[in-house]
Order: sequence, then structure tokens, then C-alpha cells
Amino acid sequence: YRGIIRDITKQKQTEKKLLKLTRIYSTLSHINQTIIRVHETRELLNEVCRITVEYGKFRMAWIGMVNLQTNKVDVVASSGVVVDYLKKINIDLNDEHLNNDPIRTTIKTNKYRISNNIRQDDCMIPWRDDAIKYDYRSMASFPLKTFNRVVGIFLIYSNETDFFYEDDITLLDEMAIDISFALESMGNEIERKQAELER
Repeated sequence: YRGIIRDITKQKQTEKKLLKLTRIYSTLSHINQTIIRVHETRELLNEVCRITVEYGKFRMAWIGMVNLQTNKVDVVASSGVVVDYLKKINIDLNDEHLNNDPIRTTIKTNKYRISNNIRQDDCMIPWRDDAIKYDYRSMASFPLKTFNRVVGIFLIYSNETDFFYEDDITLLDEMAIDISFALESMGNEIERKQAELER
């Protein structure tokens, strides 16, 4: 009897994992289609967030870009259950006391950061209360990079604890790389047009 219960539990866990990967594959596919179709930065980033929530079934997604004048991260796109959460986001890259939080760490190290239990993650203390209020239980942040420099950050929130693991992270990291490539291509096109105007 115990063996049967174990087998059923394992089967359900496998089915859940496959369903999650299917959602992420669908998200990646739709974002790549959007990258081919959309050639304006703000529209692309808004679509990325919308698709992530709609097809990935995530609780919330947002994108922030590094403001070189203020050295802060400006929220430029979001989707999902946002309410006033992002209004309280104040990412000052000059503030050395908060260097351990996932957003600053991702930007400074050019590596993704995962918080699979926001409620118990000390790095999420500045936003923990609001995250709990809006049912954000896990969070992943990925760098957006153009011309070998981190220019922004892509954040995804799940209402499930312990959501992000190896296969999911690999696909989501690939997604961030694709978005970065699109941003770099748009930057090249802007520079090309500017050069033509200056001739």
C-alpha cells in the first residue's frame, strides 16, 4: 500500500513538473515570436511581461532598466497582480547597505538570483510584507545585457513556494538572453539610423 502511495505521489510530481515546463516553453515560444514581430523597445518589454503572465501563469512579471543618470532602476514594464507593489520599489544602485538583495546582486554580478521562499528569505526583507500580501511566494531575477553591459533586469513572481528549479531556470535564463539580444539589435538599428542622419 505504501509503495502504491509513493508511486502515485511521484507520478503527480512528474506531471506537475511537466506541466510547469510546458507553460515555460510556451512562454519562451511566444516571446520569440514577439521579438521577430515587434521593433519598438517599450512595446516589446510590455509584451514580454504580458506573455510571461498569460502563458507562463505567473503571478507577476516586471522589467526594470538601469538609469545611468540617477544610477537607479526604473520600472518600465509590468503585468499581472501588481497593485501598488512596484510603486514602492526603489532600487538605488549607490546604496551599499542593500547590496545583498536579489535585484542589485543580479545587476552587479550579471547572474540570475532565485528566491524560492520569499517569506523566509532575508534578502527579500525590504519587500517581504507586500510580497506576502500579494501572494508572491517565489521570485526569479535575470539580467538583461546589451553590448556586454547589464542594462536591466527581468523579474518573475510565482504564487508557489519552491517553484524555480534547474530546468525552469535554464529556460527562463534563455528567455532573458533572447530579450537581451533583441534589445541589442534595436540599439544597433537606432545607432545605424542616427549615423545616416548625421551624414
